[in-house]
Amino acid sequence: MLFPIIFEIFYTNPRYILFIHLVVNDMIQMTLNITLSVISYTIYKLSDSDCCTFILMTLLTIENPPLNLACMAVECSIAISLPLQICTVRRTLMLIGSIWATSMLSVLPDLFITLATEPLDFFHSRVFSLRQTAFPSLLITKKRDITYTVFLVLVWLIIFYTYFRILFTAKRASKKAREPETQSSSMDFNCCFV
Repeated sequence: MLFPIIFEIFYTNPRYILFIHLVVNDMIQMTLNITLSVISYTIYKLSDSDCCTFILMTLLTIENPPLNLACMAVECSIAISLPLQICTVRRTLMLIGSIWATSMLSVLPDLFITLATEPLDFFHSRVFSLRQTAFPSLLITKKRDITYTVFLVLVWLIIFYTYFRILFTAKRASKKAREPETQSSSMDFNCCFV
């Protein structure tokens, strides 16, 4: 009885939807990391194709949280700066889809570069499951560093911009709220002397 009410509350507010997405994404990431660690240390060497699959799924969930946080900041800014432009559930779900698409566009080139640079028997070999052994190309390491730097800079710029926008909107609103008080007090003062 209580679960449908809680589910309805979480499903109707975009901020809650993005937060739940962040939590579920982190749970998936932790599950994949722990599973990969346990398998790697118990079996020691995995088939490289299995290792690539696990690592690709893990990388997808690793790149989602910064994008999700940036989207949460933008949603909060829209809710405060443009209160009549409400973020809808449908738009929020489309935003989550675009977060996953952006992560995929960042991660899938690792697989394509490995397919292009390594011989096919590489995927049948057994390796200790690390990102460097699954995707051994130096080009992938450079791409990862550039991608993480771009994500870091963009997310920080978005977060700073949205929170300063919220701050200035709040200041403007407080000034507008004080204007009627000063007008009212000056009218009262004038009425006393008339």
